Amino acid sequence: MNIAHSSKKLSDEPTILKNLGIVYYMESNYSKARETYNQALAVAKEHNNKSEEALLTMNIGIVYVAEKNYVQSLDNYKTSQLLFEQLNDDIGKAKVFNNLGVLYDAMGDYPTSLEYYNKALEQHKKNESKENEAKTLNNLGTIYYIVGYFQKSEECLKQASSINKALGATKSKLDNVINIGTMYAREERWDKSEEYFQQALEQSQEESDSEGIGFIYSQLGIISFHQNNFLQATNFFKQGIDVNSAIQNPDIEPITWVALTETRQGKLKDAAVEVSKAENILNSALNFEGEPIIFWNLYQTY
Repeated sequence: MNIAHSSKKLSDEPTILKNLGIVYYMESNYSKARETYNQALAVAKEHNNKSEEALLTMNIGIVYVAEKNYVQSLDNYKTSQLLFEQLNDDIGKAKVFNNLGVLYDAMGDYPTSLEYYNKALEQHKKNESKENEAKTLNNLGTIYYIVGYFQKSEECLKQASSINKALGATKSKLDNVINIGTMYAREERWDKSEEYFQQALEQSQEESDSEGIGFIYSQLGIISFHQNNFLQATNFFKQGIDVNSAIQNPDIEPITWVALTETRQGKLKDAAVEVSKAENILNSALNFEGEPIIFWNLYQTY
């Protein structure tokens, strides 16, 4: 009885370690994620568990993308793809295609990124994997926008939104709504962008997602700024700042936008106060991304 129990525990070890690796990855502790995945990979190989070997090799590739080690990531993805093909695992292969799309997007090779996303989408539809289909549609929508295919972008993002709604996938639905709002913002269709970010705000408030609320207030402020509604923009930015302060998440972005908004209104003294606040945060090296603009939410698949 004890021997059987120990044997089962050994065979489950790759899965346990893989789950820990995902946690470390989500915490942005990439070196620890890679270390844990490699431990799991060694056990999977020892027990000739090809399925876990393929998954773990792919997940290590995801970590390499986060670390901007694209050459090593590509090597891992190709190895993983070969393993999934040997296993006749179409679902796993589709996940690799999607992740290759993310990789080539990160490298700025958008045609190749689109190629792999479309391969992934075709496979997800064949496998009737609706959740992964929505994730890949979301990713396709972002790239179609970047290369200037706005109509295709809108179609993909709205298809993804419809699937997520049907699945009740709350987090994916929220990310997708933000991406649609982002698409309209970058197309300078501010009214449509505001509509989707207001939806995102309501959902984040329902879920008591303070970090998300702070972020969305900032994006609504940017939209109002571009609509020349400076009073409303300032109010949105300051609401975002208040939320960030409450959760001890100082963010330089909305503060710099308040300064810019005050400058546009000729309130130079008020703007100087905000600049000083921003400098204090910058000097503390806290949460400065240097990109005062809306971002995309891209999905990798595990």
